[in-house]
Amino acid sequence: MENLHRIEKIKFFYTVPRNHNPLGTACGTSQRKAIAALADKYNVFIVEDDYCSDISLDHKYDLIYAYGDHFHHIYLKSFSKIIPWFRIGIVVRPTHLIPIFEKHSTWF
Repeated sequence: MENLHRIEKIKFFYTVPRNHNPLGTACGTSQRKAIAALADKYNVFIVEDDYCSDISLDHKYDLIYAYGDHFHHIYLKSFSKIIPWFRIGIVVRPTHLIPIFEKHSTWF
C-alpha cells in the first residue's frame, strides 16, 4: 500500500474496515494503525465507511478514525433502512472540510 502511495497521486483512500463484502474480512489493529499513519505521511484522506460499529464494542474492531490525526479522516456511518428507499447516515469530517461539504451538499 505504501508503494502505491509513493508512485500514484492519491487523494482519497476508501475503505470498509470490517465485514467487507463478499468475503467478510476485517482489517487487524496493525493494519488500521498503518492506514492511519500512511494517511498522515502522504497527506491522503481516509474515507472510512463503517456500517457495523453498533454491533461490537470489541477493541480489535476499533475504527481507523481512533488511530488517526482527525485531519485526514472522513468517517461515514449508515444506519439500517427505516423506510424503503430512505437511508439515514452521518458524516464526521475534519473542520477544514466543512465549507467544501456545505458547498456540495444537497438536502432532499
